[in-house]
Amino acid sequence: MERFLKIVSLNVNGVGKLHRKRMFVRELKRVNPDVCLVQESHVESVNEGMKIESMCGYKAIWSFGCNRQYGVGILINNNLNYEIIKFDFDHSGRMVFLDISINGVNFRFLNIYASSPSCPERRAFFDYLYKYCVTSHFLILAGDFNFIMDSSLDKLGGNPDSGTEGRVQMRKIIQDFDLVDAFRYLHPKKIITTWRGPNVSTRIDRFYISSRFASRCLKIHNVWPCHFSDHDFIGINVILDNARSIGPGYWKFNNSILDDGSYNLEFRCFWQELILNQNITHEWWEHAKLEIKKFTLAYCKRKSKIKNSRKRDLERRYTELVLAEYNNRGDYLDQINSIKKELSALALADDRGCLIRSKSDYLDNNEKPTKYFLEKETKRGKDKIITQLQDLDNITYSENPKLLEIARNFYLDLFTRETIDITLCNEFLADLPGLDNDVSESCEGYITLNEIQNSLINMNSDRSPGSDGLSREFYLYFLDLFGPVLVELYNSSFDSGFLCSSQRLSYITLLCKDRNNSQLMKNWRPISLLNIDYKILSKVIQRRLSLVISEIVGPDQTCSVPGRTISDNLHFIRNIIDYVKQKQLDCAFVNIDSQKAFDRVDHSFLFSALSKFNFGPSFIRWVRLLYKDVSSSVIVNGFVSELFPVTRSVRQGCSLSPLLYTERKKWVS
Repeated sequence: MERFLKIVSLNVNGVGKLHRKRMFVRELKRVNPDVCLVQESHVESVNEGMKIESMCGYKAIWSFGCNRQYGVGILINNNLNYEIIKFDFDHSGRMVFLDISINGVNFRFLNIYASSPSCPERRAFFDYLYKYCVTSHFLILAGDFNFIMDSSLDKLGGNPDSGTEGRVQMRKIIQDFDLVDAFRYLHPKKIITTWRGPNVSTRIDRFYISSRFASRCLKIHNVWPCHFSDHDFIGINVILDNARSIGPGYWKFNNSILDDGSYNLEFRCFWQELILNQNITHEWWEHAKLEIKKFTLAYCKRKSKIKNSRKRDLERRYTELVLAEYNNRGDYLDQINSIKKELSALALADDRGCLIRSKSDYLDNNEKPTKYFLEKETKRGKDKIITQLQDLDNITYSENPKLLEIARNFYLDLFTRETIDITLCNEFLADLPGLDNDVSESCEGYITLNEIQNSLINMNSDRSPGSDGLSREFYLYFLDLFGPVLVELYNSSFDSGFLCSSQRLSYITLLCKDRNNSQLMKNWRPISLLNIDYKILSKVIQRRLSLVISEIVGPDQTCSVPGRTISDNLHFIRNIIDYVKQKQLDCAFVNIDSQKAFDRVDHSFLFSALSKFNFGPSFIRWVRLLYKDVSSSVIVNGFVSELFPVTRSVRQGCSLSPLLYTERKKWVS
């Protein structure tokens, strides 16, 4: 039996007075929704909100009104199986949002009561909504929008050209966040209204939901009258069983706090205490990274609390000054503008958070990061959402636990070594050219501090970290602290033959290659999210290899070889064609497309090839170290699978992998 979530929205025209509270509660109990979004509540205090909660048996989140105006709220039926994740609201009674998990499915409810078309703050209000639409949860944006989108379908009577202010901004929000009007999705041409005046009626009360959610989950959209309001109830039913819950993912260091001088000072003090009289062992380093995470989380939580408190104070003061300005024109404009400037700075910081999460390479310091970055962050989330997968028996599943199992089994099989013919391998490798001893010697030796520094500087910036969450920018910023530790750690790992346990672990995130056949695992590209302390080491080895790779790889191989590009191959092919035409020779071109090429590289064959190329024992030992007893977990919809061993492949996402693959393919040519 399908599980439905019943959601309703209503502009109640005020429930501040007791008799109107009673009317609202009676109607709420009659309708019995799972979630109710209320606008123009006129609820002005915590005590007033708690009174409504006790009367109706719902949990409520409010943005309070003032002077018996405004006010919005989200009411959740206590009979639901739910967990509140977080919520926020403005202090003008216009907006409240709630992130909530209902029966394991994560939603964001964004309830608004838009200002009237004549209000000067109307445009700013819809700009303000942008950042609250950025979420990996299923977004449901609803309320009283106070304007219509289509005069021919959403309005009866009155001037058809009036009442559309806000339409342009709303269309941008719809486009940027891939939303659909729930009623129009089910009834594209039906004329209906939700508010009635003396000579005109309009459909200004609406639900907008994520299009990917609507296609699988939206079942019903109803409109029915409310006897104590000039607005109608609007309601939707969504199918919970078809919804896709998004898991928590894993913690990632927020690089923006590196610009915070206080964090720098506090972290250096924290580090000195942490490292005092300690031996640099694997166990200590694992403990240290955990303590770094705990320290950073506590610091960010403390700073966020201060910032949110400041933001609420500013918004509260802003509301008071705007009301005062209406009565005394010009007396408070300077204070209002000063508060708006500070609120804008706080909003810009939030927008830059979207930039960080979008992992974009583009940022103009004077650019407001709205549509491009928000759209990119939303799109990144969509590219990683898996709705269904087929197992080996061609049975299709859509439940997260089963999706995780199918993905894990697929990569466990793909990354498990198969038996190879050693004799045949030796025949392939017999005639390979080798490095001169003096060239080979340049790749030998322990890791140095200078190599670590160059590795970090030349590593791509703003990339997703591995399982420990620590970023490249973090290591580079505190290189004076971490550099000597990493030198000692890497070289002791070289001597012992093992990396730290977290360095041997990678998370595999999946990007879709073919949306039309996304139910097949082969159409998802695996990217290994490796810890930065692993990538620093692999980058050092990659830089050593890149200096000598041209000595053993001919000019026909251009992949990742410094100074060569793919266009070199195009010129090479054209020259061959011209030559065979001129000499009237027979010629055939063979194009080999290796399926899962990086993923099927056998480690023992790789090490044998390195030996045949006359790489020294130290270099080969470093490469072996990077692949010794490594394991992975796959991430599906934010959920992380159990670990599984990786006994073949070169990891996509590791800078060393393309060069190792190029070296391995030499025997083919």
